[in-house]
Amino acid sequence: MDAAHIRSPRRHLLIVAYGNELMGDDAAGPTLGRLLERHPIANAEVIVLHQLLPELAEPLSRALYAVFVDARAPDGDRRTHLRRMPSHCGASPGIGHISDPSDLLAMAEALYGHAPMAWVLSLPTEVMELGASLTPVARRGVRNGSRAVRRLAKRIERPRE
Repeated sequence: MDAAHIRSPRRHLLIVAYGNELMGDDAAGPTLGRLLERHPIANAEVIVLHQLLPELAEPLSRALYAVFVDARAPDGDRRTHLRRMPSHCGASPGIGHISDPSDLLAMAEALYGHAPMAWVLSLPTEVMELGASLTPVARRGVRNGSRAVRRLAKRIERPRE
C-alpha cells in the first residue's frame, strides 16, 4: 500500500452497478447506476460497468460502505432484494476473472487493508436476450432498487446511538 492511498479520504458509499446492456433485462444494473448518477446521493459515488473487474478493489478499499447492483437471472420473483453480504473473513482472493462481489471485497482487504461493509441489490428480470429492451418487471425493479439504495444511504448516514 502506498502513502497516497493511506492519506486519501474514504468515500462514504460506493455503488457498483453492473450488467450487459446488450442483453435485455441484464441492463437493469447499469440502468439503475445511471439513474443514480443523474440524481446523486450525497456522499456516494457510482461506478457503472459491464462486469466486475479486479481494478475495483482499490476504490472499494476507500469506501466505508458498498452496494453491488446487478440483475438476477429470471426466477419468477418480481421483488427487488437488498441483502447484506457476510463479512469476507480474510478469504483469499482469486486471480483472473472476478465473478462475485465477495472476491472483490477479499481482494480489497488483501491488497489495501480494508474492505467496506457491503450489500447486494438484486433486481428482478424476465428476458435476457440479445437486443431486447428492459421489460416492465425490470423497469419496476430499477425504480424499487433506487428507492432501496436511497433508504440504505439514509440509514447508514445516521450516526448510531
